[in-house]
Amino acid sequence: MTLQELEHATGVTRETLKKRAELLNEAGMIKLTQKGWALSDYEPINAKVKKALKRLRLDGYANITLQDVSRKTRLPPKVIEVAAYLLAPKHGLTIAETSLKLDLSVDETSLKRV
Repeated sequence: MTLQELEHATGVTRETLKKRAELLNEAGMIKLTQKGWALSDYEPINAKVKKALKRLRLDGYANITLQDVSRKTRLPPKVIEVAAYLLAPKHGLTIAETSLKLDLSVDETSLKRV
């Protein structure tokens, strides 16, 4: 987030932000990222998508839609699209038109004690 965007989001002037950046950082209101200062609750899109993909995989999905990822990240599909297509294969997932959840349930009658 640029200083101008941060100024708009917080209502604090750019000059004050520059002067008080350290205090704001110590107070947990902003943090320094690779791209500059950001609000403390800022999380990169790739990180949000990665968490969403892990949850979907743990839920048993093999195929997912952009809408599935969008719902998990609470971000619009257009925002997460590139990250989702890039990261999905690394998590054993495929972006498809429809979701496919694998049935991982075990029939107890098929289990026999050896």
